Amino acid sequence: MIKFEKERRSREEFRKKLSHALDTFVVDDPYKSYRARGAFERRAATTLKSVVTNLNAYADRLLTLATENRFKGSRTMPQAYAARAILDQIGRDLEVILRALQQRLPPLASDGDEIVTRLQMADNLAYAALQPALDAGLVEPAAPVSYFQKSNSIRVIPYARVALVGVPFSAIALTNDMLAIPHEVGHYIFWHAPLTRASLSGSLLRHVQGLPSWIQAWTEEIFSDIYGCLVAGPLMAVSAQDMFSGVPIEYFIRDDGEHPVSAARAYIFASVLDTVGMPKLAKAFADEWEQSIGEIYGLRPNDPVTVGDGVRVPLDVVREDLDTVVRRIIGVDLFHMMRPAAQSWSWGDKADADVVVKETLETDFDAYVQQLLAAERPLPYLDTNIDGKEIRLENARQLTSVPLGSTGYPMLDELIARLEDEAEIAPALWSLLISSGGWTTGPGDGPPTGGKLFV
Repeated sequence: MIKFEKERRSREEFRKKLSHALDTFVVDDPYKSYRARGAFERRAATTLKSVVTNLNAYADRLLTLATENRFKGSRTMPQAYAARAILDQIGRDLEVILRALQQRLPPLASDGDEIVTRLQMADNLAYAALQPALDAGLVEPAAPVSYFQKSNSIRVIPYARVALVGVPFSAIALTNDMLAIPHEVGHYIFWHAPLTRASLSGSLLRHVQGLPSWIQAWTEEIFSDIYGCLVAGPLMAVSAQDMFSGVPIEYFIRDDGEHPVSAARAYIFASVLDTVGMPKLAKAFADEWEQSIGEIYGLRPNDPVTVGDGVRVPLDVVREDLDTVVRRIIGVDLFHMMRPAAQSWSWGDKADADVVVKETLETDFDAYVQQLLAAERPLPYLDTNIDGKEIRLENARQLTSVPLGSTGYPMLDELIARLEDEAEIAPALWSLLISSGGWTTGPGDGPPTGGKLFV
């Protein structure tokens, strides 16, 4: 515990210095000239500053429980693991926050620079991807902040209304690589919707009941694929197809325990297109996929793939089970998205077609992006109120304020308050606290509690 105390104090000191530095940078006059040198975005910087402010307060509450020996261990969940997991989560959050901030400041970013323009594009696309879930009341409004890294990811945190979306560096030049954003937003919804409306998690569990365990393990990724395709349209399916078929065969025909096996994953998008009323396009897409995997891997639709704990299952059987889950999720949880808006993302005029014409879909998507950016819609952002006791979400449908150190989600805040009154906290409860709100989600290799990453 002495070692832990020293580590906690050193990290606490860093967080406080970082918070003070961000406060100073965003508002102090001596930095005006520096801010003016680049495309300084007060919205993004203020949001990130507020995230750090509430991270400090939220982490202090959890770490206080750890230093007071309130977390009790077991043979499977040792006490030291709780403190280590909290410190690791804080470190991963700070890593993403600093990366996102650095990419929007000079000398890396300058006014009119392509990096800044693309980050602003990604922010707008992230909030547009969130909009259907907002309209349905699945989640509360959140501030979108994007950043470049090696691959697509989402950093989901419970203590701030922010969607931290990682996009690949290739998106600086290739607009199509922004199409994974709705999938990552799907992960955000998967974790945050149960905090807003607890029915989603129970509903998803029911959809996979009675199906093989390997299908159940894929639930989060299936949901995110469905949500992403419903938002982004057929072009996301085509882009995903290109990505899935670009891996060595040992990875193509074997799952990793979290993602659907790549050989079958494209069928999720075909099922989505069919479910929303585009059966001809869905068939054309599936036929093209089967021709492609036959040419590349020599794989036939009834050949076996390896799933779960080494189970060999015919590809067409996996496809049938995936189709069942897709139709259940859309029909129950995402039924409000069964009629995507025409001219949004790559939906174009929503006409069904016998062939997949990638060029037409790309033209539709480019037109949508330009229209979205031209609208110059103010995006929500986080700010700290004048007395520093609350974090506010501005530019949302309604002003949302959260007391410092809280999450704004009644279910989670009640859990924390309850545990603070407990003399001893059992592993089942503190592990729930540490993982609540998806605090275990990407990027990188994943935290000790297990990460989720779109690859």
